Amino acid sequence: MLSNLIATLYFVVLILAKRGKLALSLNPRYYSVSGGIPKEVLLVGLPSCIMNLMGIFSNITLNKLLVNYSNAAVAGIGIAKKIDMLAFAIANGLSQGVIPLIGYNYSAGNTRRMLSAIKVTLIISLAVTTLGAVLLFTCAGPLVRAFIDDAETVRYGSSSALSA
Repeated sequence: MLSNLIATLYFVVLILAKRGKLALSLNPRYYSVSGGIPKEVLLVGLPSCIMNLMGIFSNITLNKLLVNYSNAAVAGIGIAKKIDMLAFAIANGLSQGVIPLIGYNYSAGNTRRMLSAIKVTLIISLAVTTLGAVLLFTCAGPLVRAFIDDAETVRYGSSSALSA
């Protein structure tokens, strides 16, 4: 949250400092809700928002169920989920990072380069997620133990990492 706040403040200051030299403006008179803009924003942002909310509710539900077992269960599965999310986060970052490149090339009519970017990103993402899965299946115990050296927590974390 702090990094997002700092980035937002940086860009607001940058836009204000370069006022008149940029095509961007923070002046409310330039904003419009006509032309289907709110609909387009919702079409792009709402699915992502719902996916994030589903992940949050899933974690809340899982933690509520686990708290009935033990603190070691909550910790172990929490560690396993963090390890599991690392490969996903890398692949997701790659896919989010390539979107502007795909958009620019699509708009320019350069479909060959656009498809090449999609192909390379797909291959790298698959490699990262496959490597993450292989590491989880072969090294779940040592990976969880790297975060906490409690036998019960490692047992919970190892078994949940294998089922993730």
